[in-house]
Amino acid sequence: MSTLERRLVFLGVALLFLALTVWAAGGGRFPTSIAQAASRIPNESTLTYYGADISVNGGMAVATGVQPSNNRPSNGPWPQYARNYCFLAVVQAISNYQYWRQGYAIEFPHQNNQGPADGNPSHATSGANGTPWQILYDMQHYMTPPGGPVPSPTGFTLADTSRDFGGDPRAHAYATQYETPDRHYYHQYIYHTGVAVGTYGLAKGVAMSHWDGTSPEIAIVNHALHSVVIAGVWASADPGAVSTATIDSFAVYNPWDQGAFGPYLNGAYYARVSYSAWTTSSWWWGQTYNANNGLDPDPVIGIYQAGPGTSNPNAHYWIGNYVSIQRDEDATYSADYSLDEQGNIMQGP
Repeated sequence: MSTLERRLVFLGVALLFLALTVWAAGGGRFPTSIAQAASRIPNESTLTYYGADISVNGGMAVATGVQPSNNRPSNGPWPQYARNYCFLAVVQAISNYQYWRQGYAIEFPHQNNQGPADGNPSHATSGANGTPWQILYDMQHYMTPPGGPVPSPTGFTLADTSRDFGGDPRAHAYATQYETPDRHYYHQYIYHTGVAVGTYGLAKGVAMSHWDGTSPEIAIVNHALHSVVIAGVWASADPGAVSTATIDSFAVYNPWDQGAFGPYLNGAYYARVSYSAWTTSSWWWGQTYNANNGLDPDPVIGIYQAGPGTSNPNAHYWIGNYVSIQRDEDATYSADYSLDEQGNIMQGP
């Protein structure tokens, strides 16, 4: 979502198992935590997949055009249309998946439904007069945050609460809720208490099926340089129901155009990413959200504003934490609000 979109990053994967903190049942979506060792990864025969349909003709193939065999999309929704369009492509994928789940035609079947090829938000189109309906147009016209847009110098899109080079996590969350069917609610989840807690939160979120089916989610990866879709998880038990489940790996869809922009994140559009790789590699969540030399700053407006020149000059919000966009079962309030690892609405950075 920022300098990743302009430079490729190749970082090694350290092999290290971390202590996994998981949550007991009750309360909110992410209730009080208990500790569970993650030193043993189960045999493949003991694992079960929980999550979105990743079969050859299933929902994720329809939503992205990507096959689980990692074939390059052909005349499909993905890959991302411009170098800083990862945030648009992941919103597109989740919107498409949820419309597919409900038996409707997908809303954004082509790359140019993300935004204009030149990447200029002012050139985004609304679907009128034969132009493509573009998510970036909706961001520019219908998703300006309270108190916004960001004062000059602005970020990339008016949906941002920060001066981000692409789309900040607020733009991700608001657009995902806006572009999915009714009664689909999404929010940012800000994990402050470490990669193990955040990773279990991702697993629990993508596996939950108390509503009308599971939902893919978005993870901000590579210390805020990129966004990917988490479609599902392999685990020893349903992490949304069993607090002792051991996480083995995630089904990860990467919108980066491996052909046009060069290989990135293993050169794959789809990958099964192990727990150890997810939690230790900088490609994934081995590092927290970073400012990236000012290209991925914290919010400068709203209740979560943080950093120099804001009302919370010594605070951080995204920076130093793990950030995702996940669906909520009962949290029907605005996507402008963020939740912490306990499922509580955050009142400030």
